[in-house]
Formats: sequence, structure tokens, C-alpha cells
Amino acid sequence: MTTETSKKRPTMVAFTVSGEGDDAQWTEIGAVWASSSGKSQTLVLRAGPLSNRIVLMPYKARPKTQPAEAGEGGAQ
Repeated sequence: MTTETSKKRPTMVAFTVSGEGDDAQWTEIGAVWASSSGKSQTLVLRAGPLSNRIVLMPYKARPKTQPAEAGEGGAQ
């Protein structure tokens, strides 16, 4: 883990929840830290094969693309 994420507290904690209501089992699987610029967040997971980092960035609209031509395997 980088020193960036270890120096400050996370802004959120990630859980997996199984079951419902009072019988629900909550298991902590990771945490989210905001970047120093505030423009991104880093999700650190500690859950088996998912143990890795994911960086979340703000959504930016993408230019519209033309529909795929028939025969190219694209949806129309």
C-alpha cells in the first residue's frame, strides 16, 4: 500500500453483505481514499482475488459514435 493512502483516513469503507435485516453478515473488504486534488478516489480491496487497487475518476461524456455497419458484428 502506498504512503498516500496510509497517512490519511479513508472517506468510505467497502463491505460485502450477505443476508437480510438483523441476520445480515457485514464483512469489511476495503476502503476509499480521496486524492489530494479531490478529482479522483482510490479504492483498495482486501477480498481474495479482488485484492487490488481501483482508481475512480469523474465521468466525462464521450463523443457519440456512429452505429456499426451491418456485417461488422455491432449492435444496431
